[in-house]
Amino acid sequence: MPPYPCTYAHYSASMQSVLHVGPVNTEGGMATVIRILHENPPQGWCSSTLSTHCNGNMVRKYLKWRKSFIEFKKILSNAQQRPDIVHIHCASDWSWWRKRRILKYAINKHSVPCAMHIHSGKFSTWIDENPKRIIRINEALDSPLITTVVLSDYWKDILGKKIGEVVVADNPIDPRMMMTKGEKIANVEKDELLKDNTKTILMMGRNDPIKGHAFAIELFQRVRMKIAKIKLNITGYDGETGEGINSLGWVSEDDKGALLEGADVLLVPSKYEGQPMVIIEALSCGLPVICSDNIPPTPSSVVRARGNDIDDWENKLIKILNEPPSSNQIISDSQPHQLENVRNNWLQIYSTALSK
Repeated sequence: MPPYPCTYAHYSASMQSVLHVGPVNTEGGMATVIRILHENPPQGWCSSTLSTHCNGNMVRKYLKWRKSFIEFKKILSNAQQRPDIVHIHCASDWSWWRKRRILKYAINKHSVPCAMHIHSGKFSTWIDENPKRIIRINEALDSPLITTVVLSDYWKDILGKKIGEVVVADNPIDPRMMMTKGEKIANVEKDELLKDNTKTILMMGRNDPIKGHAFAIELFQRVRMKIAKIKLNITGYDGETGEGINSLGWVSEDDKGALLEGADVLLVPSKYEGQPMVIIEALSCGLPVICSDNIPPTPSSVVRARGNDIDDWENKLIKILNEPPSSNQIISDSQPHQLENVRNNWLQIYSTALSK
């Protein structure tokens, strides 16, 4: 059984309800966000989920989608199961076209308010590829029952000019990774005393070329020629690696937390992102981060390197390994993503949607 299946026992006559629709059980940051929001709904709300995606070939994905859409229609057709808000989690491309059907059914057939939550860092460039696409997306979102949600003020500035009014909701930090600032700093100091002089570099992400696994491996091999006592832990990757590299495949949330706590620096060389969960999680652990400048603006403690300029990455990685930054500033940069701040924001978004 999935770790958080679609159930309706959570619903209560005295509480308002939200149904999260999206890739609930699929590897990646969007599923992590769905899980955190589902397990921690705003005060006075209850939550359930409906998974619309699975791993595998196109046939498996289509069959999963068809089954999910049938289930969705059953849920909304049942007055006792029908949620007050449908919270739709969307990427771009085919994810958008699938979620548009969910949106249209909820609005046109049952007048249920929807939050269309856009996660993908590719959404803006994708809609620019075809002028007719922008028109169709604007038509789909043109309803007072729809609230379009983006991940940051950066995306609000970009997408608001193309698809109309949007609101911002930061991604949340998993509460299982949260400790007080004092506890985190104490743990960092304790770990420094316990481990040997080997520095640990971490790169995490699903097995997709856009995440930059091959680039991270090449960078590690170059830096290892100058700093011998380093190792690379890399997740979500099944290709060739090399000496000093631990290829860990996909890891559990608990293992992810342990890897973040045990690392000296996180690499995020993605070609594009919306708001990378792994950066937020690293900040909450006091872990230094180097990310590509292809990624939207990040907190001040995150070091940004030029795209695929491996010389720039090498220089910045060596500097962090030799001169680690203060954990205090890194942890402070995670504050906007603390769970209570995010929950209160969603409470406002849901309440405003219901009042329209």
